[in-house]
Amino acid sequence: MQKGSTLSSSLSIVDQLSSLLSAAFGLIAISSIIITLNPLINLLIICIIYVNSLVTKWLNHQQFLIRKEISNYGRYEWGLSYMLDNFHYAKELRLFNIKELIINKLINNKSDANKLHLKNQSNENKASMFHTGTNFIQQLVLYIYLIYMVIKKGLAIGNMTIFLAATGQFSGSLSSVMNSYLKLTDSSLKIQELLEFMSIPLRQYETGDITPIFNKDSIIEFKNVFFKYPGSENYALKNMNITIRANEKLCIVGVNGSGKSTFIKLLTRLYFPTEGEILLNGININQYDYKKYQRLFAPVFQDFCRYYMTLGENIVLADNYSRERLDEVCTESGLSSLVSKLPKGYNTQVDKWIDEEGFEPSGGEEQRIAIARACYHGGEIFLLDEPTAALDPVAEYEIYTQFNSMITDKTAVLITHRLSAVQLADKVAVFDNGSLIEYGTHKQLYSKGGVYTEMFDKQAEFYRNENYSIA
Repeated sequence: MQKGSTLSSSLSIVDQLSSLLSAAFGLIAISSIIITLNPLINLLIICIIYVNSLVTKWLNHQQFLIRKEISNYGRYEWGLSYMLDNFHYAKELRLFNIKELIINKLINNKSDANKLHLKNQSNENKASMFHTGTNFIQQLVLYIYLIYMVIKKGLAIGNMTIFLAATGQFSGSLSSVMNSYLKLTDSSLKIQELLEFMSIPLRQYETGDITPIFNKDSIIEFKNVFFKYPGSENYALKNMNITIRANEKLCIVGVNGSGKSTFIKLLTRLYFPTEGEILLNGININQYDYKKYQRLFAPVFQDFCRYYMTLGENIVLADNYSRERLDEVCTESGLSSLVSKLPKGYNTQVDKWIDEEGFEPSGGEEQRIAIARACYHGGEIFLLDEPTAALDPVAEYEIYTQFNSMITDKTAVLITHRLSAVQLADKVAVFDNGSLIEYGTHKQLYSKGGVYTEMFDKQAEFYRNENYSIA
């Protein structure tokens, strides 16, 4: 969506309506003078301006479509420029020598966008030449007719001048009416786009107003839940039935694409089930107040965000915060030693993009920041979605050990395809192709000799293999 032009078009509609009404009144007044000379002159002017308006309307529509297409190139250009600017890409840009690849893509993208700009300019030139031609025809016919009236019918030169001025005013007023109308129709294209965007239903905010309560007796239930993403023909989850009890630690394992992250998105109401329902204490979660329901969760995702703010702000995500609470969560998440080493403590900038004296956190430190953030914002249910996927086994062990002490009296759902996390779990759920295929304790599932056993043994073999060594 072209947000800037859409907003400006919305604000200018009142001015366009005012111009339309003013020109209409002037048109009515001046047309009576021309009719006394010859009504056909009015008809000629009306026909020419009508034809011109059709061309302008076509031009406006083409410009609207081209601007939409250009905006796509603009987004792509921003993405390419971001990769060249952001330090996160610096190492690979150099090591894989892909700077020229991205620059060439940027040049090609700009070249394609310029072609659209040229097409837009070409359309404007064509419309301008057409308007010039029709206006010339109008003036030529009018002068020939008036000269004829002076020579053959004895029309006074003074009256001829009056009629010329009147036809000019009539043409100008009619053109103003049509131009105001055309501007309104042009604006309506952008307004319609805005209305379509605003009409996208935000079902989260249309749901209930019950305040959720999560205590030692609470239960979350997935009942016959099916889900497929918008526009997809395939189900990401199929007939999901599972129960999460208060203070229970559930570990969900499975290969990539098995539906683990989708499960979390449905649990937190980022999406709604296509079929079935999710219940908290026997009540459909959609009946709870959306924001209050989401406060039940303390999430830590694999793709968590790192903000261009200070360390303290990265954790609390607010201007005002409790220093005592911040110290507490940093101690719990193992960040205290990092804070004490930093030159400005909590006020040290994360990343060097804004402040050269900022610091670049390691993978483990990033993960601890994400955990501290989740702890600071509270929540009765901890969610860990592949939180250690990018860490080495030692760092992963440290993170899970630290986290285990933090969730002793909490409910937790851990999503992973690395089975070291099962040490924290009371129950293990194995997902495959969107379905729950195995469920139970680690001991129960391993003794079955099924999918879970195969996954566990393959990962364990990697570390136990005598040929595996660390250089």
